[in-house]
Amino acid sequence: MTWLSFCARRYGPAYKQGYGTGDRTLAQIEGVVDHSMEGSMAGAYSVLDGPRQSSWTFSLPKYSEPIQHYSLEKITWHAGLPGDRKQDTSLIGNLTLVGKEHEGKKGEPWTENQLHWSAKIDVALRQLCPAFGANPPTLRLNQWEHNWLSATSCPSGRNPWSEKFALINEWEVEMLDQADKDWIRTQLTSVVAQVRKTLKEQGLERDKQHETLETVIGGSGGGLTAEEDMPKFIQLKDTQAIAIVDGNTKLQVRQELLSALYGPDLDVLEVGKADWDSIPDAHAGGSSGGLRRGDKVTLE
Repeated sequence: MTWLSFCARRYGPAYKQGYGTGDRTLAQIEGVVDHSMEGSMAGAYSVLDGPRQSSWTFSLPKYSEPIQHYSLEKITWHAGLPGDRKQDTSLIGNLTLVGKEHEGKKGEPWTENQLHWSAKIDVALRQLCPAFGANPPTLRLNQWEHNWLSATSCPSGRNPWSEKFALINEWEVEMLDQADKDWIRTQLTSVVAQVRKTLKEQGLERDKQHETLETVIGGSGGGLTAEEDMPKFIQLKDTQAIAIVDGNTKLQVRQELLSALYGPDLDVLEVGKADWDSIPDAHAGGSSGGLRRGDKVTLE
């Protein structure tokens, strides 16, 4: 059973978990749901210890360390009543997501303490749970609000998503060792050099790059074509995904990681989501969002 070392323990009632089908595995955990207690820690504990069909894995007080009530493998009842499949709340929330309750109520923003520990829990879970760590922190994919899963006002508009995502990305970049950073830098240097060489050979100006790429993407066959000598380094617009394209494959790595490793000299071209989705994934997973030391990168 998995317990986070930096969390205190206060065990929840043993009967307030599961569906009679056994525990889940870490590989079956796909993300988290950030809840609001809508009250104090004492009030939340009265719910956890009482008869109400409600339980969760982590409690985050305003001013102290987080508390873990169940091991990660236990299926708690935080996103819907047990057995309630009318809106798939149990399937999506309880079975595959980890519930985190944050002390406070509507109109009270998270404290710095809560922001710190909530992000730290997510970083730890992303390392332990491959499906959670396979993509950057993304709303409605691996980061959820309770009201997106069932009829409730929770979390009352309290979640500071952008601030939490920034912390997660910062800490995950720091977790890479120097060998990882050197390997990624080498790959990026090679790709950028090839793109610049291609553009120079074609005589393309910077303000024409996006138009040229869109022409390739918007061909009659749909998706990226296999035309030779086209730029092979692109970015999904308005997200944290970066692609290295060789024909019709892509690799993902966070923008923050690229900026930290390569700086402002990194030039990329943007494409829309539909065009991005038309490119099959070559790799996924890993703390760096998919691009990992040891992965083979082929640029034809």
